[in-house]
Amino acid sequence: MGNSLTFAPPGHTHVWDGYWGMAATVQDSDYVHILTRKFVALNPGCVTAVQNTSEFEIHTSVYDFDTELKSYRDNKPDLIIIQMGEEVAAGFDRAYFNQRYAELLAYLRTGNPKVEIFAFGSFWTGRSAVDSIMRHYTPFISLSNLGRDRSNYAWGTFPDSTVQAHPGNKGMKAISTMMWRGIDSLRQTLDARDK
Repeated sequence: MGNSLTFAPPGHTHVWDGYWGMAATVQDSDYVHILTRKFVALNPGCVTAVQNTSEFEIHTSVYDFDTELKSYRDNKPDLIIIQMGEEVAAGFDRAYFNQRYAELLAYLRTGNPKVEIFAFGSFWTGRSAVDSIMRHYTPFISLSNLGRDRSNYAWGTFPDSTVQAHPGNKGMKAISTMMWRGIDSLRQTLDARDK
């Protein structure tokens, strides 16, 4: 689950004709598809799904969980990866966002209380307030260190400046590497707990 870094359909917000995470040049180069290959290598029967939840960040107060996420939740995933923060407006109401984020997590656990949820914060810098809320609830890793490296962006790859402000192939690979390390650490912790 995430915003345009995770999944952006054609025409999503800006000039964009991909059907994957903005601004990877091809589908297989976005972080979701890189991670999917790693999951399938571990378990050939693994199935992944991707959901754009940027509206939760933009319109937190009116975001309807049932309309947007019921089928996603009802598939009872083993693991949910949440990536967000870029679309949350500056000066947002921290207490209210905290409340709604807690409600989002509770909703995702409804009927599936053992689901593992791993959260990753904003790739863009300056989103530490959102990160501090997300890290309170689940295993969490900030991506902002990757966003400090301009070579991780898609500058010059696409004509639209907003698309260029997203991670390019190098950035997507770096995101997937950081996420995989975090997820693998979580897996090892769970394995040790279950022994």
